[in-house]
Amino acid sequence: MGIYWFQEAKKKGIRIISVDPCYTDTAKMLGAEWIAIRPSTDTAMLIAMAYVLIVEELYDKKYIERYVYGFEKYKDYVLGKTDGVAKTPEWAAGITGVSAEEICRLAREYAAARPAALIQGWAPGRTANGEQYHRAAIAFQAMTGNIGVSGGSGSCGAVQYTGGPNKASLLQIISSQLLLEGTRLTFGGKGVEIQTGKWADAVLRGKEGGYPSDIKMIYVVGHNIINQRQNVKKGVEAFKKVDFVVCHEQFLTPTARHSDIVLPVTTNFERNDISIPWAKGYYVVFANKIVEPLWDTKSDLDITKELAIKLGLSEFEDKSADDLLQERFEKSLLKDYTTYEDLREKGLLRMGEEPVVRYQKQIEDPDNNPFPTPSGKIEIYSRRLDEENFDTEGFSSAMAAYKNIPRIPTFIECEELPDSKTTRKYSLQLTTPHPKYRVHSQLYNIPKLRKLYEHTIWINPADAEGREVKDGDLVRVFNDRGAILVRAKVTERIREGVVRCSEGTWYDPDEEGIDRGLCVNVLIDDMLTSSGGTSNFNTCLVEIKKEKERN
Repeated sequence: MGIYWFQEAKKKGIRIISVDPCYTDTAKMLGAEWIAIRPSTDTAMLIAMAYVLIVEELYDKKYIERYVYGFEKYKDYVLGKTDGVAKTPEWAAGITGVSAEEICRLAREYAAARPAALIQGWAPGRTANGEQYHRAAIAFQAMTGNIGVSGGSGSCGAVQYTGGPNKASLLQIISSQLLLEGTRLTFGGKGVEIQTGKWADAVLRGKEGGYPSDIKMIYVVGHNIINQRQNVKKGVEAFKKVDFVVCHEQFLTPTARHSDIVLPVTTNFERNDISIPWAKGYYVVFANKIVEPLWDTKSDLDITKELAIKLGLSEFEDKSADDLLQERFEKSLLKDYTTYEDLREKGLLRMGEEPVVRYQKQIEDPDNNPFPTPSGKIEIYSRRLDEENFDTEGFSSAMAAYKNIPRIPTFIECEELPDSKTTRKYSLQLTTPHPKYRVHSQLYNIPKLRKLYEHTIWINPADAEGREVKDGDLVRVFNDRGAILVRAKVTERIREGVVRCSEGTWYDPDEEGIDRGLCVNVLIDDMLTSSGGTSNFNTCLVEIKKEKERN
């Protein structure tokens, strides 16, 4: 949901509440009420809010009966009938750091405000077992009848396109897919899939660690993988172990620095492409080429084609970039709005100026527009998890991990949460938001941008005082996985027990192995979620100590 719509809501007097460990710039600008929750505990709070709705009978019974599947099983879990633990606000207060009174108040106020939008930020989902947060949020929205109604949680101004261009370089995706499929055809088999979060683990452990092969080569396209994946030092060791590393790049990123060969690839100004901007989903951009490729650079597609010839991949499709873009366009829903030629000429396709209400058809005419689930309803209890066959061969599919997902939204404990054994050693929870001055690790190497800000770690005054840290001090942030050196920003805009340091700076270790590049992924574990995914960038325990100034 764009900031414009928040501003418009504020002008109309609509109340805005921010549930976040940090009082962000957005919350400050909007004058939002701040509920300072502990990171990685949003699921517990949402389940406790559901408890209030159930006990006080504030949920929408007619809506649930008509549109929701599995509510009774979720109700049994929330009330403690399945595990003997009632998910009361008092239970959640001890986990989340939000008082039971606040949890009750928020649940009651949300249920009373019709419609009400629960805007699911992605940060709580980028935690240990973060998929449970999204499921609990959907369940809470369904219980209050706020899905598929104008002004409810479905009014986020976005459109999904099945089979259409994604919010990335479409041409780059095509290039990678063609080479991968061509290799599979030539050398046999359907290939092997390994969870992205375990790529370094797979390289380092190989067959002895239970993986299907001993990896000898790494080929990187469109990803600063060493810098932007968890457990950076582990990634570096993986690069050192293999015989050969190739990287497509325009700049000497940490990934490129650790590669054996860097193939200079074109920028987006030197090729045609199609993309959907990240912030909004109802317009599409055709990025026309401005100049021909400079110097010895080639596009990802041209590099892929030349490699295919050298490898003898006879099945590799010999099509131009424009042919492939048009082919993908014709297979997407975009063709229902315009022609490929018209999009290329105009450069911009708008599919409506008004925010889209997701699932409005499913609510207004459910008989003819069922939800895309086995039951045709919003599923709090997942029938698909019961019906799917997850007995796959080894690591041939990520679906194998789905056997472990709870059938209903469930709060799952984690070792890197407060009150665990790890907390005795590292007592601060680290969050790693996106920065304002770059896009992940992109633009970090622009000197003018770096002069606009100082990269810092936010720390609450109470935590800083106990560590004799003052605003602007150089501090070492560390745990068993590594350490970084960064300046402290002492502020009450971060809750006690939590620190905040933006991701995306470039890994640059000194002779002692301490990262002066301030790359927070040095500190983060590459553990998997309950679904076998990896997105734990906001579940990490660290400690902070004041450092002497260094040259």
